[in-house]
Amino acid sequence: MDDHIQLTFTKTSETTISYDIYFEGKVAGEITTQINNPQFLEDLFIERNHRRKGIGKFIINHFNIKILRCTTWNKVGISFYKALGFHEAEKDIYLITFKRH
Repeated sequence: MDDHIQLTFTKTSETTISYDIYFEGKVAGEITTQINNPQFLEDLFIERNHRRKGIGKFIINHFNIKILRCTTWNKVGISFYKALGFHEAEKDIYLITFKRH
């Protein structure tokens, strides 16, 4: 799997760093993590036509993500993160914070 996935640095801000995700040479998504805590996932997006290929799982494990936030209306993301062993740590009307040990 990892032979087919490549990451290319795209941008940085004061607090985050982002990469484009390529799968078999085509843009498949984007990941953003915190600079001071790369195990904190700020954003993960996988293009619809590249989902269910193991890309998201590979990225989560590659970056050793331990904490993330997901919008409460992102049912696909919530199911995905729970399937990877994340549990809800905090929740408000807009965001759920997930953690994994």
